[in-house]
Amino acid sequence: VLDDEKRVCALVCALINWDELKLELVGTANDGAEGLTLIKNVNPDIVITDIRMPSLDGLELIEKANEFNPDLQFIIISGYRQFDYAKKAIKFGVSDYLLKPLNQNELNDALQKMIVKYNEKKKLDKDKLSRKSLRDHYLRDYIVEEKNIESFSSVFELSDCILSAIINVDGEFYSYDNNAKEVIRTKLKNSLKSYITNTEDWEIVYIPSYHGFVFICSYKSDVKKDIIINLKKAFKDTVMNFANLYQNLELTLSLGSFVYDISLLNYSLRTAKEKSLSRIDGQFNFIEDNSIKYDFDSNTVSKVSRNIEHLSLAEKLDKNELDKQLFIINRLDKSIFFLTVEKIIKELSSFYNEQLHESNEIISFEQIYFFNLKSKIIDFIRYQIVFACDLISDKKKNESSKPIKTAQAYLVKNYADDQLSLDSLSEMVHLTPTYFSALFKKETDKGFAEYLRELRIEKSTELLVNTVLSIKDVSKKVGYHDSRYFTKCFKKQYGIKPQDYRKLYG
Repeated sequence: VLDDEKRVCALVCALINWDELKLELVGTANDGAEGLTLIKNVNPDIVITDIRMPSLDGLELIEKANEFNPDLQFIIISGYRQFDYAKKAIKFGVSDYLLKPLNQNELNDALQKMIVKYNEKKKLDKDKLSRKSLRDHYLRDYIVEEKNIESFSSVFELSDCILSAIINVDGEFYSYDNNAKEVIRTKLKNSLKSYITNTEDWEIVYIPSYHGFVFICSYKSDVKKDIIINLKKAFKDTVMNFANLYQNLELTLSLGSFVYDISLLNYSLRTAKEKSLSRIDGQFNFIEDNSIKYDFDSNTVSKVSRNIEHLSLAEKLDKNELDKQLFIINRLDKSIFFLTVEKIIKELSSFYNEQLHESNEIISFEQIYFFNLKSKIIDFIRYQIVFACDLISDKKKNESSKPIKTAQAYLVKNYADDQLSLDSLSEMVHLTPTYFSALFKKETDKGFAEYLRELRIEKSTELLVNTVLSIKDVSKKVGYHDSRYFTKCFKKQYGIKPQDYRKLYG
């Protein structure tokens, strides 16, 4: 509630049936500029304001407030009957214009009407949001799985012709989260909106399996030429806008085949996806025709896949040899490059994920679909292979160290057992004594006998410091029945006899 007189503010507040109307007072002000700041801070749904106020009059306040919240509803109260004020108030979308002295019923009736209007708009916004959500869901459902055509038709106006296109966004787009992708989709739609007018319906949805946005529109056959012309213009503007906003992204639009039945939409999209391959090391932003026939080289797929798998299983990855294999891919002709790469990474994905199955690590090469340069694709594949090999190497280390960790844990619990031996422990972890001995030294940098002796002597220090047991009893407690041998081992490790250690630290 805004009025330059405090008593008027208080009167307005006293006249409102707050509980009955379920309204809440969130602030009052006696100055226009102060009122505008208050509106910005508390974001009310309804403002009751006088016209004549210092700093900023009521009409100026309404105009400025509408700039950041066009849904705000206003009631103007004034002692003036001038028609110009009322006319301006209506122009700014003011809901009511009340004259002083205020009538309580008139004020509450005006507020009741505003509440009804507010609720209706809220419901309408919710319905729109719900319909938009359903539309996106049904479109994706139909495009990806070709199901629910009835639901699709219920949210999309179908005409006699259908055009599809794929808009690839190359660069770091794979790293964008869903919110960012939705922002980009909105910007794409806004760029296209002013051009795509002579259609029955159109939409853009993000489809991960197409590695970009799918554009579809339904139109009458007699406007086919106009559709293509306008789509080119729209896309040119979109590319220019993106160059300013997203410098690390590059757009390509690939047209699918024209079809005359919704059931052929996915065929149209498959042709668009094939045309989109022309963007690899090409200079294309808008791909309408495609004379190149794409295929793959099965010999290269088999040879390179096997060689990289072999390199990946070595104790250490030979990166020079890996680069030789990637060079073989890089020099492939454009017509077979991408589909050959696709086959190779499918085989490598399967191989790596089988190797890493128990470690729950997943290797994916999906991000190559967001690069339109051979060099970027090769760099990414190399990065993923090195990453996968590091994981495999770590897994092997963990697997080889597992029996040693088991043995170490057993020794900590049973170091006092005088029957402990290399043979008994290797049998427990199901390894041959020779292999166990070599593996134990590799993992601990100590031989088995040395490791056990150091563990026993270390444990004996705790008994020497914290108990009054004799040296003979201490030696028995840590697995030595010969106290003289125990003393010899202790002195070797700590440089002094057990009894001297006790005197120093006990």
